[in-house]
Amino acid sequence: MGLEQFDELMWVERLADRLLGLSTAQKPYLQRYWQSHGFPAQITYNGEDETPFPADDLYMIYEDTRHSIRLGNAEYYSELKAALDPVRGVLRDHPVISRALGQRIDGDEVQIGILNSTTLTSLSQMIVGQMAQNESGLRDGFLQTASRLNALLLSSKVKPDLSQANNLNTGMDVALFFGLRVPHEIDLGEGYSLIPLALLKNYVDPEWLRGVAPEHVEWRRTEAMFAIIHRFAWRPYIRNKHSFDERTYRTFPPLFHRWTEEFSNLLAVALGARTTRVMTFEGCISRVASDLLGQHHGPNSPQKGRPIGHLFSSFAKFEEADVGEIERAKSLFSRRAKTDYADLAPAMYRLAEAYSRDGRFAAHDRVLDLAIVFERMFKPGNRQISKALQRELAELLGKGEEDKCRIKDSVAHFYNVRSAIIHGPLDNRKERLLREVEPAWLEGAKLAREALLLKLE
Repeated sequence: MGLEQFDELMWVERLADRLLGLSTAQKPYLQRYWQSHGFPAQITYNGEDETPFPADDLYMIYEDTRHSIRLGNAEYYSELKAALDPVRGVLRDHPVISRALGQRIDGDEVQIGILNSTTLTSLSQMIVGQMAQNESGLRDGFLQTASRLNALLLSSKVKPDLSQANNLNTGMDVALFFGLRVPHEIDLGEGYSLIPLALLKNYVDPEWLRGVAPEHVEWRRTEAMFAIIHRFAWRPYIRNKHSFDERTYRTFPPLFHRWTEEFSNLLAVALGARTTRVMTFEGCISRVASDLLGQHHGPNSPQKGRPIGHLFSSFAKFEEADVGEIERAKSLFSRRAKTDYADLAPAMYRLAEAYSRDGRFAAHDRVLDLAIVFERMFKPGNRQISKALQRELAELLGKGEEDKCRIKDSVAHFYNVRSAIIHGPLDNRKERLLREVEPAWLEGAKLAREALLLKLE
């Protein structure tokens, strides 16, 4: 059957009806399988059932049923086979699958290509995906899963277009950070968005982060994780299992790492907060699409950033990030080609690093970072650095003589603390200054942020 004669609605209704019958017929077989092989562990958290769908167990039952005659179990699996074979038959009737399977009546496997990887996939795996998606609580059940599968299969014949793509055909490159509680998705321009991790659950499984944030994952404390994402359109490639294709269908955006890193630095400066890169995932597709195409939903090209397990605290509270400041950072970043951004970028990076410092001497390191920030911004020369910076910052930020005097005093105190950190407690005065590192950092960081943002504007 060609696409011109294909009746989509009829195919969807037929598949949904057969799947409903199969879902009933398989229940006693699944129970008996567990009785002999062991029941899956039940996982609950705060009263909610988080037990994974038994995809592997169901796949084994389907495959045993398909080969039941050869294995001598035809009588045992007869009822399940009577429900399973019609589902396979409807799947084979789809023109995209039919063409990929070829002329063999017993054909059951096709190549499914997603982005730059290809796997050999059986009809059993695709049926398991239908069952998994139905278990997720869709309003229209199998009618919805069958309709989505049809849309995915037909999209393999159409050139990807992000403006026309639905959620199934939309993928994401994801740079994941820690330190801010982002309230909702915010468009950053240039195809990028800022989004809380909670809104990415269909693309990024928190379990993928267990290696860098084990306690955060274990205790479901991921509210301070956010991502900068870049969406793209994709389509599956469904071919005969004997076909050969080494083409590269998608190339990672060459500036993705640089764009996300630079914006996260500016965000740290604008909000005065940590923005620590945790992981980067290249080419994530939705769990729904993975299930429906019979694929394992796993991380694609993960790149680890900094582990944050040691930062976990069950009592930590994160205030919502100021959306106004995020919009300000977005505006400044959009005009970076017309401002002194390139000259100020090293100072912004250093200040962002200071906010991400941790460890025994983190406060000392922050002060030294801050000294570099001030000197990169104002280039005071080699003599009387403190006085030169006092004058520059007071003129830039001061709103009157009293305010200018306060700023000069803060800068002078900051540089005295810096000297004490570098030279150590040589006398009582420097010993006292070493006890004032934290306030020196806080006041200095405030001045540095205001100066940087003002210079960028």
